[in-house]
Amino acid sequence: MLNRVLTVVGLAAFASAYDESTGLRAMYLSGAAYCEGTSVQSWTFGEACSSQTGVSDVTTMDVLTDGSFGYVGAQNGQIIVSFRGSTNFANWVTNMDYF
Repeated sequence: MLNRVLTVVGLAAFASAYDESTGLRAMYLSGAAYCEGTSVQSWTFGEACSSQTGVSDVTTMDVLTDGSFGYVGAQNGQIIVSFRGSTNFANWVTNMDYF
């Protein structure tokens, strides 16, 4: 319990004011994880791609047995890592296996 409190307090020390452009960037980059893998790798799909230019070196991870998907890439000197949340029954079964 104390460890969690210290973690939250530590994170709060680094908190800054909300920045809408950073929030929108995060929304589009995380939303890309819900698109088809090949279009993510080539960065050629919908609004997430057109609004986020400069994304390169995209590599996808797709685990067919449980439906997991994610990608890693780069944008303007920053590393992007995004994983899709649970989208099907197999995902939820995997989630429950954790507990």
